[in-house]
Amino acid sequence: MSAEIQRHILTLLGDIQDPTMRANIATTITLIVDAFTAGLADYEEARKDLIDTCEGVLAMTDPEAITPEGKQRIKERAEAIADSILKVAKLTMIRQSVMRRTAERTRMGRF
Repeated sequence: MSAEIQRHILTLLGDIQDPTMRANIATTITLIVDAFTAGLADYEEARKDLIDTCEGVLAMTDPEAITPEGKQRIKERAEAIADSILKVAKLTMIRQSVMRRTAERTRMGRF
């Protein structure tokens, strides 16, 4: 997993004090990203799962989560975090694909 994705996870977990809860949230996000990068989940499915997870975490730490404005702010922030994580995951997938193709060409003497 890239350092950028880890940074997003740690930022999201910043206000969570319980180590077990932090580990569970980090594992959940990691599993979603891994499923996406392995092709086991499509973009929309991974995005929805990430948004749901991020909304839950943000709602636990935001005292205004019960107001309509607070819920909307949390939803927007969760969408932004999910989109950022998936953008990094996509770039990682592209890099891995290029590295695989380059390795194959090198072995075949075509590079």
